[in-house]
Amino acid sequence: MNANDDPLSTTSVVVPVYGNWGYVQALLSDLAGLGLSEIVLIDDAHPDPPPPSFSAGETPIRYYRRDRNGGFAAAVNTGVRLAAGDFVLLLNADLRITHDVARQLVHRLAKRPDAIHGTKVVSSDGPAVNQCRPFPTRRGMLIEFCTVLRLVPKLDRRLRGVAGPEPTTTTKVAWLSGACLAFARSTFDRIGPLEERFVMYVEDAEWQMRANGLGIDSLYHADLAVQHDTGHGAFDSQAGVDRWFLAGWQANLTLLEMQDKAGLTTRALLLAIAVVNIPFAIARRMAATTGRVPLGPTPQTYLRIPFQPPHPALPAPSRR
Repeated sequence: MNANDDPLSTTSVVVPVYGNWGYVQALLSDLAGLGLSEIVLIDDAHPDPPPPSFSAGETPIRYYRRDRNGGFAAAVNTGVRLAAGDFVLLLNADLRITHDVARQLVHRLAKRPDAIHGTKVVSSDGPAVNQCRPFPTRRGMLIEFCTVLRLVPKLDRRLRGVAGPEPTTTTKVAWLSGACLAFARSTFDRIGPLEERFVMYVEDAEWQMRANGLGIDSLYHADLAVQHDTGHGAFDSQAGVDRWFLAGWQANLTLLEMQDKAGLTTRALLLAIAVVNIPFAIARRMAATTGRVPLGPTPQTYLRIPFQPPHPALPAPSRR
């Protein structure tokens, strides 16, 4: 890229997709007219066919359907492999982003191509994603699992290491949400692909743990924000909440397994905490019937967590 070139012209947008094509077209409309190199849509083998056509103005769209469902990490790896740009803007399909935010994010990436960049991620049905979280550890995960601590918010936040003030400018953080990331292809190649053992959740943290070990910074641009429609209504039903909770904790256990920390001691501590959580879970379910609080996991779901197997080990994903 020449010094005078707009970095957007050599930026590939990678969008992992699993159905919900209405969200995808809304995102494509947001990106139209930016002068991007291309938009790469990775269909992660959803059973429903895509619409007959997509539109992002003059921006070329490349559609690729994987032959089997592999989860977010596998779809990202496929998309980056196929992308032609020097820079990659990775976006969840259910994001909304303005021209100004996309433009500024890519321009800041061009100034620091040796770093990973992210924005504030504002949830449509809850608080913004906390982008100033420490890397996951066994202690941190056990504290996170102890949901009864939510009754004492200040103590809960302090124990989880997220009690600091929200930054208002660009700040170096441990890791950023994978819902919106910008990075150079050379940086991705240096870190390696996302770990495909994670079907959903934690893959972004594990990838940036590896990046941190290589001295690669994750930069949080607090003055830029995207809108994320989390859940797609999954949290409106008890079954959806329980599936989400089990999937998240299976991912956490997978990370602990990779660190040789998912043994009997960890499982016993999880079981003890699950028992402590039961009265809180019952009270929350009762309150949820009045509409005053959102649904939470059932007591049975808490008790299942200590016995969850991690995701099975897979061959290391290739650089493709």
